[in-house]
Amino acid sequence: MVGSPEEDQDANEADSLNGAGAIYFFQNEEGTNVREINEISFVVYPNPTSNAVEISCDSEIAHVAIFDLACSKVWSAGYLPAGNFRIPYNGFSQGVYTIQLQTVTGNTTTQKIFVFK
Repeated sequence: MVGSPEEDQDANEADSLNGAGAIYFFQNEEGTNVREINEISFVVYPNPTSNAVEISCDSEIAHVAIFDLACSKVWSAGYLPAGNFRIPYNGFSQGVYTIQLQTVTGNTTTQKIFVFK
């Protein structure tokens, strides 16, 4: 840390800044600790739909789930290989849902889907 209230001098260290305050600089020698985010590329179609949705994803899926607007899980599945898969909407009411995909590497993404009857 650089700077403190006791170091209230101008750049030439000649004139006092009369207790105007201080500037603190924090340095993180170990990096930012920000996890790299990898985007998941997937397509949901048709959207809106009335009976099923197709999902095309270029990543292996560890878990996929569909939630209604009340955040209740209405459908889920475990591992799915990269490629195309179909989710039937048997028993789904008309409305807006959120589909959540999590890859085997831990990346997660969501998208809204619309069901009409």
